[in-house]
Amino acid sequence: MTDPSGLFGQSDPFGAYVGNGAAVTVCRTALANDRIAHAYLITGPSQVGKRSLSRLFAAGVVCAQHTAHSGPCGVCRSCRLVPRDAHPDVRLVAPDAGRRGVTIEQVRQLEHDAGLRPYEGDRKAFILVGADAMPEPAANALLKTLEEPPGDTVLLLTASDLSQALPTITSRCREVALRPVPPEEIAAGLMARGADPEDAGLLARLAGGRPGWAIAALADPSKLVARTEQVERLETLLAERRVARLPAAAKFVDAAGAKTALDVWLGWWRDALLVQQGCADLVANADRLEPLRRLGAAQPTAQVWRAMARVQETRQQLDANANVRLAMEALLLDLPEQPAA
Repeated sequence: MTDPSGLFGQSDPFGAYVGNGAAVTVCRTALANDRIAHAYLITGPSQVGKRSLSRLFAAGVVCAQHTAHSGPCGVCRSCRLVPRDAHPDVRLVAPDAGRRGVTIEQVRQLEHDAGLRPYEGDRKAFILVGADAMPEPAANALLKTLEEPPGDTVLLLTASDLSQALPTITSRCREVALRPVPPEEIAAGLMARGADPEDAGLLARLAGGRPGWAIAALADPSKLVARTEQVERLETLLAERRVARLPAAAKFVDAAGAKTALDVWLGWWRDALLVQQGCADLVANADRLEPLRRLGAAQPTAQVWRAMARVQETRQQLDANANVRLAMEALLLDLPEQPAA
């Protein structure tokens, strides 16, 4: 595994982290002063940088040079191993494929490993992904380690929705909150990674405050191609009569693919509202301004609001395990018809 964040391999990985300077300062200060809490809860939206910040902090815990750099040095053996999840004293605990959250068996293994001495240094770190998605038995099993942590162990938990995490867990961790990152900061981070300014600007807008998405899209152009295909699919569907759209619902074969499309569509309808209100400079889909202007001219604002609400409602239905085809059929019947250009 390589470093998907592009943060390691340089002398100041924290300096290359995109956005959320206050959270970075919290981590730098703790490492520089060697005043590290036993457990942190890193919160924020999906792909905003929770796992990357956790890895940076974990690297600082095991990097022998961290006090000199106010963070991991980025180039030593330990720092090269952490982003590959190959360091013996840094363990990533993430949900298995097909599962929403970490299981009680994984938590029990974490408890066992936390009781062992570090293999190489003085401390070890565990990164647990999705503290807000853990089944209650697994969350309760984690409490023992949170209440009586070994002195050489640092726990780094992540959560997208703090309200869904057990209060007994959140109260035992120091929260480090991440917020959506402004487009200009994301664009600067992309250009520092070699992106063309125009491409960086578009990706930064499309990211919706998520540096992780933008960095992944820069590394894998197919993500941007897939987004363009979803936008064009929506524009095509809106130009059809409602009943003619129904066969398209069968093409969404699973919830994951449908959710990806709905996320793109939700951003598109949001942009339509912005264009209607004369705020085209805030549009994320900056390369689709003309179709957005045509829609804004043809549809009442209330209709656009309703369409956006229906897309969001369908996304929530899929999160609740609704039938994908039925949910998408209902949505496609509800979306307004748009005259072809």
